Amino acid sequence: MPDASITYPSHSKKKSYRILLDPVKIVSLVWVFFHFVVWWNPDIDLVVVRSGHLCFAIALALLTSSKGFSDFARVLNGLFASTAVIPPIYYYLNSERWLSRIPELDPVLWTDYLVAGLLAILLLEAARRVVGLGMTSFVLVAVAYQLLGGDIPLPWGHNQHSFSSFVDQQMLTLEGLFGIPLGVSVDIVFYF
Repeated sequence: MPDASITYPSHSKKKSYRILLDPVKIVSLVWVFFHFVVWWNPDIDLVVVRSGHLCFAIALALLTSSKGFSDFARVLNGLFASTAVIPPIYYYLNSERWLSRIPELDPVLWTDYLVAGLLAILLLEAARRVVGLGMTSFVLVAVAYQLLGGDIPLPWGHNQHSFSSFVDQQMLTLEGLFGIPLGVSVDIVFYF
């Protein structure tokens, strides 16, 4: 016979539905659904798949690192995290151009620069929040060296590549940001 002095917590339906409205849970579920779609349709372009995977990770990193923010800052952080959907959509809408373009020969469009800049800002901010300012500073120094290394005298300098070739190689091919480590994360690590 149950003891009348013991009180059990009431489970309100309102509270249980609020749990499902958590942005972190929503992004996580959509990320899993995205990978089911990729598994179901393996013909999706790799740049689209890898950018989608990366941007879901960025959105989750931004959303989970907002503890201690005020309500207004949390809303702004959610809006900032929601911009992570722009690069994969852009890559998907331009996938025919990606498949037919020749890196370092075909021009980089102004929209490519905008999306690459947005992706770089999102990635740097997510890295700053998750792994700290040290790694983010190291990445910024490496990018600065790549862009400004032509102005440094030899033996420390290198042949200068233009900003266009930097964006082309790092953001528009499978050699830079969307290279092998991200491919392993997409194809193997995520499923564990």
